[in-house]
Amino acid sequence: MKILGLNISGYISSAALASDGRIVAASCEERYTRIKRDRAFPSNAIAHALDAGGCSPEELDAVVVAWNPSKNLHKNLGLLQEANRARAKYLTYVPNELASWFDEESSQETELRLFGKPLVYIDHHLAHAASTCFTSPWDRAAVVSVDAFGENDTLVIGRVENGTITFDTRIGFPHSLGSFYSYFTEFLGFCGDADEYKVMALGAYADPDEAAELAKNVAKTYTADISGDELVFEMDLNLFDHYLFHRSHDFSALSRLLGMAARRPNDLLEPRHFALAHAVQYHFEKILDAILSFAAKTTGESLVCLSGGCFMNSLANGKLARECRHFKDMHIPPYPDDSGTAIGAALYGQFHSKPGKHRFERHNFFGPQETTETFEALLSQRKIPFLRLDDPAAELAERLERGEIVGHVSGPMEFGQRALGNRSIFADPRLPDVRDKINESIKNREWFRPYAASVLAEEAAKVFDVPKGFRSDFMEKVVPVRSEWAERIKGLLHADGTVRLQTVEKQTNPRLYAMLRHFFKRTGVPLVLNTSFNVKGEPIVLDGAQAIRTFYSCGLDTLILDNLCIVKQGNPPR
Repeated sequence: MKILGLNISGYISSAALASDGRIVAASCEERYTRIKRDRAFPSNAIAHALDAGGCSPEELDAVVVAWNPSKNLHKNLGLLQEANRARAKYLTYVPNELASWFDEESSQETELRLFGKPLVYIDHHLAHAASTCFTSPWDRAAVVSVDAFGENDTLVIGRVENGTITFDTRIGFPHSLGSFYSYFTEFLGFCGDADEYKVMALGAYADPDEAAELAKNVAKTYTADISGDELVFEMDLNLFDHYLFHRSHDFSALSRLLGMAARRPNDLLEPRHFALAHAVQYHFEKILDAILSFAAKTTGESLVCLSGGCFMNSLANGKLARECRHFKDMHIPPYPDDSGTAIGAALYGQFHSKPGKHRFERHNFFGPQETTETFEALLSQRKIPFLRLDDPAAELAERLERGEIVGHVSGPMEFGQRALGNRSIFADPRLPDVRDKINESIKNREWFRPYAASVLAEEAAKVFDVPKGFRSDFMEKVVPVRSEWAERIKGLLHADGTVRLQTVEKQTNPRLYAMLRHFFKRTGVPLVLNTSFNVKGEPIVLDGAQAIRTFYSCGLDTLILDNLCIVKQGNPPR
């Protein structure tokens, strides 16, 4: 069975192909168009999925879309009122007119047929849930999905058992934890539904007392209660207007409550901004913890699968995983944001019609890849000299030890918003100024933003304050660094003494693992700085051509394309 899954409703449109119970290909449209967070129909991503799966559109068993438009049908939308409206509008006009004849509690899926093929629309949160349930190691668990909003819901809680997902609890729009965080992101002068990670990073610089005072006022912006049989989370809609999609961005009421004006994008960052970011993150974590407490109580499960854009918050994820207050273990896929719903839709199509045991794969390397021969032809065509490497992992480790910052492209591209070694920039975390250097000369981004670490999984508990066996396969968790290691990896340490972590095992990424072993042997440090291979305003590189262009447009010292090494003038091959 071959199922094509599509995300066409949220940010970062994407496509994925599932075959025989596993994902064989997946990518985001932004990587091809070079438009960051592109929402265009994922034509290029579909082409990759079909090519990688070796099938034509006619060979697909179904197409599953991660949004259910039947939930958004209303009798009086006014469609087809104009006489010259295109006849294709009957695809929406007829269902729209029929909507009032049916119960509002429609199914979680809607099926049409397109050229004889099933075209299935499923609920957005169901796609999120499928993306985590069917990539977890468990057949039975609680499931929680939290984001800005789906068709009508902002949060769902339920269970998965033997391939069947059911929901018992929902919170409806506009009361949304995702919107709560994104609204404050805009108040702080950043882009909502895009720059939330900046708020997360900014809070580390806050004065604790000032943050505590602001937190008292932030507490007045919402009501949350888990004491009863229902989960309550309500935002004060006198302070937020996110539910008006063409809203005025009038922050006056919120400004009065907080005692500070909204920051404009180009304003200097001040201590009050750090404090507000910290206060918002505090309340976000508090609410999320309450949600998981309620989920544990109502489902009775000891394991939980998590998804939705709110679980892109790696600082919250790290605290939830380390404290383990409500569940024995939690699974977060590498793509809890909307892009991952394409994978969820494809896997739902696989298992809904034929429930059964899914395959657990701890990787997300589902994108395109190029061969060494392709890279060599590309470099020769552009008359770029290169060095062939017998042991790329050893060469990379040696160059990092020498203080070089290296771009690396090898193997299939990662799916999702984090580079896990195949489209990465690496550096030595021991260099005190390495973060500033990368921010200023390579990534061209804000001074306060930290970088992640790739660490040998078996050494992680020695460097970081985590239990032995702790896993963060997809950089999804931020954790504290042990005090005795703080000075040794000073260049990587964030202001609050934490690092976002990727634990690496040999079977998940053999080349990255080998490089880390070489670097550990040479330096005594079992980790390197790892950030995505891109510059500000651009998506992660897709292929060799994009990698070369990015390499020559920024301050990278070296580029390794599979087994080939390219250096800049003044830094020749040895």
